Amino acid sequence: MRAWIVTSGEPLPSDAGGGARLLRHGMVAAMMVARGWQVVWWTANFDHTEKRMRHAGPLPASLDLAPGYRLVLLPSRGYTRNVSLARIADHRELAAAFGLAAEQEAPPDVVLCSFPPIELAAAATCYGQRHGVPVVVDVRDLWPDIFLDVVPGALRWLGQLLLQPYARQARRALRGATAVTGITEPIVEWGCAKAGRPRAPLDRAFPLACPEPQPADAPGVQAATTRWTQRGVGTGRFVVCFFGAMGAQFDFETVLRAAALLERECPQALIVLCGQGHGLARLQAHASHHPNLLAPGWLGRDDLHSLMRLSAAGLAPYFNEHSFTLSVPNKVIEYLSGGLPVVASLQGQTQELLAAHECGLTYLEHDPQSLAACLRRLFDDGALRARLGANARRLFQQRFTAERVYGAMIDHLVAVAAPVGGARA
Repeated sequence: MRAWIVTSGEPLPSDAGGGARLLRHGMVAAMMVARGWQVVWWTANFDHTEKRMRHAGPLPASLDLAPGYRLVLLPSRGYTRNVSLARIADHRELAAAFGLAAEQEAPPDVVLCSFPPIELAAAATCYGQRHGVPVVVDVRDLWPDIFLDVVPGALRWLGQLLLQPYARQARRALRGATAVTGITEPIVEWGCAKAGRPRAPLDRAFPLACPEPQPADAPGVQAATTRWTQRGVGTGRFVVCFFGAMGAQFDFETVLRAAALLERECPQALIVLCGQGHGLARLQAHASHHPNLLAPGWLGRDDLHSLMRLSAAGLAPYFNEHSFTLSVPNKVIEYLSGGLPVVASLQGQTQELLAAHECGLTYLEHDPQSLAACLRRLFDDGALRARLGANARRLFQQRFTAERVYGAMIDHLVAVAAPVGGARA
């Protein structure tokens, strides 16, 4: 099988000196190659997380990662702020660059494309329609609908008017897809509704997933554990961890206020906030004055796996935006993989999952007393903490391992491609 992955915004296998932590389509690509597929991953030369260009030479640039596995880095201008006119222009340029470069390649058997960006998904489905190639659009965020969440009610009509071009483009991208996949059932339903058609058998939900954590005796994890211990993590402390991009989707203000309460009520608690983003400097400044907070910045895979083993719970302090309530974010899945009780603010799909499988606690958004009470409850009740953690680990193994989820997703791509492949034969 020959597959194209058309996805930007994810870490690449070549990022971080080859040690980047791969996400959804990165893991799918690696598993495809392991099955003997020929894979081309079309992506942006601009690194969304680091806000930098990856390659300084002429573009598009082709990079061979392994036999049968190739990256194509596409040009676009980049941007410094996620919400900006520059990002809109960047996405348009990226889609245009894909449209031009794709015509120079032999068509694949199937295309897997992320949504968003809307423009890139629309370019991918347009290509598929021109060349008779099935395209699966994999929906992860509800663009452009999510942008209306931040528009005041009195101005919502204006927001809808301004977003009409993107709404039309989203409908065109989803309507042109051979199949719609998504990270939860409600998100698949949303995608089909946007496409203006009923859900069909090939429209499937595949949750976010992650690989098994590295074992405690792995050399890198052992070295990381030594580093954490030197920083006072795991030495008789009740550790609560967070790791991820420190963006506007997270309510760190409530976390800081809850930490202030715990500093008095539960001095053994230590909240470790790992990651990078525009909120990091403020968190580090706050942590410098409070011994129950630590904000070390970005960390590698070994450090994160070690931190999970030293922690008593994983924190997911999301704002309850509509798209997040319809999803189970990757962060939650990673905590489950480490057997950590999840302490989350999300209503909807995440709250239902934690309650149904007794693997975490939900606190009230914007309520530091509620968050502090959840953490204090876990600290006080070791039996509860152990039960929730065991349930978390069991749920991960049953439903969220990368091998299980993304293996099934690859099988699904074979099924999507089969009618076209048969017609070609």
